[in-house]
Amino acid sequence: MSLSVLGIDIAKQKFDAALLVNGKTKHKTCKNSAEGFEALNLWLQKQGIQKLHACMEATGNYGEDLAIYLHDAGHIVSIVNPARIKGFAQSELVRTKTDKLDAALIARFCLAMKPGPWIPPAPEIRSLRALVRRVDSLVDMRTQEKNRINTAHESANHTACPGQGGCFCIASLSDLLYGFVSSLSGQQIPMKATGIVHCYLLDGGSITRFQNIIPFDIIGIA
Repeated sequence: MSLSVLGIDIAKQKFDAALLVNGKTKHKTCKNSAEGFEALNLWLQKQGIQKLHACMEATGNYGEDLAIYLHDAGHIVSIVNPARIKGFAQSELVRTKTDKLDAALIARFCLAMKPGPWIPPAPEIRSLRALVRRVDSLVDMRTQEKNRINTAHESANHTACPGQGGCFCIASLSDLLYGFVSSLSGQQIPMKATGIVHCYLLDGGSITRFQNIIPFDIIGIA
């Protein structure tokens, strides 16, 4: 007896799944999160599915967690080049595109082409990739905050940080970046610099900006 197939069209926040069983297609939309993975698993159980062949396009990091979840649950998982799905769609003369239709298309591709199984990366590789993604995220956050500072209205300009709990400093992002890069390299990176620390004091719904010129540890991003 052939396995049921599951086509998955995945995005950053959610994914659409199309289950193809005995020529009939059933659809399910879930969050792209651990909660959504569990919802998909419960739905598959209600359909009487114990093992299936799941297929999705290679879309960066969006689908890796779901692929690992399905693989660990005992299913066969295939991650294919989007160009193969596009070529298959052209062979079917499919022109309309929605997430639901794309998931069904991927399911039909999986049934017809039977792509090879995907092998998940080793746990240490997953951890390294996660750290790299976190560093990239922190760099983006720091850039966004610096851009906001450059365009923000300066309501006040003080010379010292009061050190209260409502105080937020952009320098803290530099510290986080420093810590993550140090963990990636396995050693401390002692780099000193003196710069303007942009801080904000939250008090009763109002935001007060001030600056403090102090030496602090950074990772080379001025």
